[in-house]
Amino acid sequence: MGKIIFHIDMNSYFVACELASQPHLRGLPVVVSGHSRRGVITTASYEARALGIHAAMPLQKALRICPTLIVLPVNHQLYRECSVAMIKILKKYSLLVEQASIDEAYMDMSHLSQCNQSYEYVARIIQADLQRTLQLGSSVGISYNRFLAKMASDMQKPNGLTILRRSDIATKIWPLPISEMYGVGPKTSEKLRALGIESIGDLAHYKEEQAVKELLGDKQASSLRMRACGNDFTPVVSSTKDELDSIGHSKTLLNDTLNEHDLEKLLIQLVHLVEQRRKKHGVVAKTIQIMIRNHMFETITRSITLDSYIKGETRILYYVTQLFWEHWDGTAVRLLGVTIQNLRRQSTVYEQLRLF
Repeated sequence: MGKIIFHIDMNSYFVACELASQPHLRGLPVVVSGHSRRGVITTASYEARALGIHAAMPLQKALRICPTLIVLPVNHQLYRECSVAMIKILKKYSLLVEQASIDEAYMDMSHLSQCNQSYEYVARIIQADLQRTLQLGSSVGISYNRFLAKMASDMQKPNGLTILRRSDIATKIWPLPISEMYGVGPKTSEKLRALGIESIGDLAHYKEEQAVKELLGDKQASSLRMRACGNDFTPVVSSTKDELDSIGHSKTLLNDTLNEHDLEKLLIQLVHLVEQRRKKHGVVAKTIQIMIRNHMFETITRSITLDSYIKGETRILYYVTQLFWEHWDGTAVRLLGVTIQNLRRQSTVYEQLRLF
C-alpha cells in the first residue's frame, strides 16, 4: 500500500455531542437546529433520520413529521471542546494528525507497515477509544492516500470501517455518480454531466481532457482527473492546536422565565460546569462572557476582559453576575450561557509570575 492513511469521520457529530452530555435523550428523535420559524436542521439523530428527518430540512417541516421531536440549540462551545478531545485521542496513535474540520481528521498511519499490525484492528481500537472516552461514534476510511481514505469513510455509516486498495478502484469508486466524488460540488457536477461525465469512472477515462480544463480550469481539472484515477499525493500535515480557545456551557430553559432567583441559580450552575472543565484542562482565563437569549429568540453576548488571569467559581461568578445584571433588559429569558476565553495554561502563567 505504501502510505497508510486513516480518515476519521465522527457520526452525526453535533447531535452525538449533545447525547454524550445528555444521555437520557439517547434512543429518541433529536435534532440540533435554530429555533426560529426559518430555522433549518443542522444534524439529526439516527432515530430522527428513520422518520425521514434530515439535515437542511426546515424545522417546521420536521415538527410536522414528528411533533414530539426534541429540538436542541446549537452549542458551538461544546462541539469545539469535543473536537479538541477527539484530536488529543487520535494523537495517541499517530504523530501526524491533520484536522480537516470540527468532526473529521486525517491520520498518517504508515508506521503500521513496520509493526506487523492489522489496519482494521488498529482502526477498531481507535473507534473504541473515541466511544469509551467521549461517547462518540465514528466511521473510518483506510487507503493509500487522503482522497480514497475520505471516500472510504463515507461508505459505511454509522460506526463503519472500509479499506480501499488500488484493486478496488474499478469496482468501488468508478461506478459511483460523479456527484459523490469528494471535491465535486453541485455546480461542478452539473458542468461535468454536461460533457457526458456521469460517473467517477467516466472522468477517469474521459479522452477530451482539454474540454474539462476549459470548463473547470487547468488546476481543478488536473486534480479531479488524478483523483478519479486513484492518485492523490497530498501529505498529512499536523496542524492542530493543543490549546482551547474557550470553555463554555449554556442551557435552554424548559419555560421562559423572569424569576430572578431561578436565573441566578442557573448562572451558578453554569459557572460550576465551566469551572469543572477549566480545572480539567488546567487553564486560567482573562475574559468572561455571558449570553442571554430572550423569549423572542433575540440574543446578546457581553464580555469583560480583565487585567490578570483568574480561576475559581467565586471569582468567575462575580463577573458573570455583574455582566448579567448590567445587560439583562428584564424580558423573559429562554437561554443563558457562560464562557471563559483568552485562556492560558495555568502552569505557564504562574511560572511567569514567579520570574517577575
